[in-house]
Amino acid sequence: MSTAPMGPPAPEQAGESAHQQAVVATLSQHALSGTDASSLMNEAVAAIAEALKVPYCSILERIPGTQDLRVSAGVARKGAPRKSTAISGDPASQAGHTITSGQPVVVEDYRKETRFKTAPFHDANLVVSGMTVPIPGREAPLGVLAVGSLARRVFVVEEVGFLLAVSSVLAAAVDRHKAEMTLKETNQQLQALVHASPLAVIALDPSGFVRSWNPTAERIFGWTAAEVFGQPDPILAQSPREEIFKLLDRALHGEASTDVVTQVAKKDGTPLEVMVSVGPILGGDGAVGGLIAVIADVTERRRAEAARAQLTEIIETTTDCVIITNIPGRGFFVNRAGRLMLGMGMDEDVSGISLPDLYPGESRGFIVNEVIPAAVRDGGWSGETILVNRDGREVPVSMVMIAHKGPDDEIEFFSIIARDISEQKRLETTLVRQATQDPLTDLNNRRRLEEELNLSLAESRRYGVHGALMFLDLDQFKQINDSLGHLAGDQLLVRVAKLLRERLRETDVLARLGGDEFAVLLPHTNADQAQAVAGKILEALQNTAVAAKGHTTGVTASIGIALFPEHGVTAADLLARADLAMYQSKEGGRNRVNLYKPDRQAATVSRTDWQRRIQQALEEDLFVLTAQPILDLRDRRISQYELLLRMLGEGGKIIPPGVFLDTAERLGLIHGIDRWVARQAIRLLGAHKKKGRTLTLVTNVSARTLEDPEIVPMIKRELEACAVNPGCLGMEMSEASAISNIDKAAKFAAALKQLGCRVGLDDFGVGFASFHRLKHLPVDYLKIDGSFIRDLPNDTTNQQLVRAMVEVARAFGKQTIAKFVSDAETLQLLQEFGIDFAQGFHIGAEAKEITSLSLDRPPAGATRAG
Repeated sequence: MSTAPMGPPAPEQAGESAHQQAVVATLSQHALSGTDASSLMNEAVAAIAEALKVPYCSILERIPGTQDLRVSAGVARKGAPRKSTAISGDPASQAGHTITSGQPVVVEDYRKETRFKTAPFHDANLVVSGMTVPIPGREAPLGVLAVGSLARRVFVVEEVGFLLAVSSVLAAAVDRHKAEMTLKETNQQLQALVHASPLAVIALDPSGFVRSWNPTAERIFGWTAAEVFGQPDPILAQSPREEIFKLLDRALHGEASTDVVTQVAKKDGTPLEVMVSVGPILGGDGAVGGLIAVIADVTERRRAEAARAQLTEIIETTTDCVIITNIPGRGFFVNRAGRLMLGMGMDEDVSGISLPDLYPGESRGFIVNEVIPAAVRDGGWSGETILVNRDGREVPVSMVMIAHKGPDDEIEFFSIIARDISEQKRLETTLVRQATQDPLTDLNNRRRLEEELNLSLAESRRYGVHGALMFLDLDQFKQINDSLGHLAGDQLLVRVAKLLRERLRETDVLARLGGDEFAVLLPHTNADQAQAVAGKILEALQNTAVAAKGHTTGVTASIGIALFPEHGVTAADLLARADLAMYQSKEGGRNRVNLYKPDRQAATVSRTDWQRRIQQALEEDLFVLTAQPILDLRDRRISQYELLLRMLGEGGKIIPPGVFLDTAERLGLIHGIDRWVARQAIRLLGAHKKKGRTLTLVTNVSARTLEDPEIVPMIKRELEACAVNPGCLGMEMSEASAISNIDKAAKFAAALKQLGCRVGLDDFGVGFASFHRLKHLPVDYLKIDGSFIRDLPNDTTNQQLVRAMVEVARAFGKQTIAKFVSDAETLQLLQEFGIDFAQGFHIGAEAKEITSLSLDRPPAGATRAG
């Protein structure tokens, strides 16, 4: 960088200096007089070129947001760059260096210049000497003022000072221009604000005459701006409130006012409640030049506030998460449910929370890359995703994101509604698991077993390998269920499942088929190996202790085995033949293993056969009822009978209930049987009524019938159809079934008693907490379990227990029945203990046919009710 030589100026230089000063003065005067910046710039470059006698003079203005500059004004030879042409402002260029350093730069000879990559002129190869000075700004230079000469020239200090003075004038003019533009913009914005304001804005002079009246004032009050301009204000003048006059007085003294609610009238006379605020309009000297009144229609405002409050209440009370975010994705509202879901504090500031931060890893990318763009493109998005709360727990949600647009059709914000679907997802997982797994034991279910069996059969066909299918059914499981309750039964099934797992290979497939039935697929196994596995299972089961009726008993099972391909090559065949083999074990005495034998198939009744036979018995009335008399110990008369169910087999053979009832309950046929028994009992009572006989018949219902919604309405219909007194029909449920389903048992008993029927509790005393549960069951009598009655004369402990049961029954207002009475000594003791009724072989064996009720003989000393 070169500097001009110092010394006294020559006369010629003195004249030039005076000319330059005149130029600065003229430009300053024009700037102060209001010449616009563009005209001033053009005037300046022309004056500079003339004063310095240079062919080039340019004003280079910085392009906002870049390093480059553009020519805002210039004097140059023909072919020089036009206005707005971009010139590099890189710090390595002369112009850029001038801006960066904030100092003038003088180049004596561009041909020898090595400091800068580029000169401030596009045709710098013609310009030999040049000079640049910064145009100062408030925060950074506004640009560069540049001159260039086609001949080598040394610019002196006075010339540099001249350029700096002109640049200062230009800078001041630009600042003034920006200030004017800002003021103009502010006024325009203020006018637009007043025009668009939802409030009535009225400007008044100090005397109260209207200067301006915005559109909202027209809409609210009914007067147009033309009607009220220059007239006394028609609104505030009519208010009777003293507070309004105080508002106006304070505003005239330069004070702002608080809001006051008052009553005014519209142009048409309609009364209106408004909220008024009045403030002063101050002049440049601080004097009050007028008043500004802002008036709100409180009715509309209150309506809007009520709607907003209602919406807020809905949003805050909904159980869904509601989030509102701005365009950058910063949250500014999260409702109460959302804060609970996300682990946020109720008063926590959410303005700094980013929307993507609410989602875990992969979901975050999905939200940013797919969901938000889809909402922007389509207006909304809905689907499932995952939120993450503060403790890192992921919450699956069903989510809707909506992009809300403003009047300009540009998106202003997003709203998100997310519903916690954790329970739904757990249910889906459970349903998927239940499709292949047993929910109680977590073993495979029948469906999964059949899939694995088909795979093994395919392997057998392809490679000739052998295998076995084992069916296992627990013996006497219903008795365990009835005596200990369903919970104990379920616990036993879980223990058995664990025991089986521990004794099988990893390649074996264990499944629970339902109830107390299990199946095991043993691939790559022959008959001896399968029977050995079954034997170990039976041995292990016998060592599994179960408490029942006061003593401990082992668990046994019946097992059937079918081999493949020897006994079948399809899943259906093997399942049926393993089942038949298992029933062969049942018929053989239980607690044993049977290998399927084709020659014994015809002699074995499978569960499919039992299902068919039970259904046939229901359809063709192949069930029969027998009756056992019940003695009233108070008068030694027989007036009621317990009905006992039997089934007719082939050739009229009587099949006892123990053979088919368990199967019927397992196959879901017990409802039909219990309904049949109840219907026949009522019809029998009707037949005896026609013969002039009055008696009471008692039937038993299974645990599953307690859940049958059809049986009570059916009983009601039959009683009405046969005109039978409901008190002549009694129904008994076992204590075990009642306790294991206490709520359903109580509801069932209450429904029967509402009809007028009697309800009894059978096998009383064998269950847990019998006395405690008794108060919850609305039964009429207790039938004491036979285990307490057998050998009663010789068992003093049972004598004390029976006495206690009688006392408890009396305390609850219930009668007692003792069963299994087999001798006169027992009968005498029961009468001494206060037992109300008795039944058993000593009273009378069950009648072979129901019609022989009238032929039953009471024991010695008893009489029969007529």
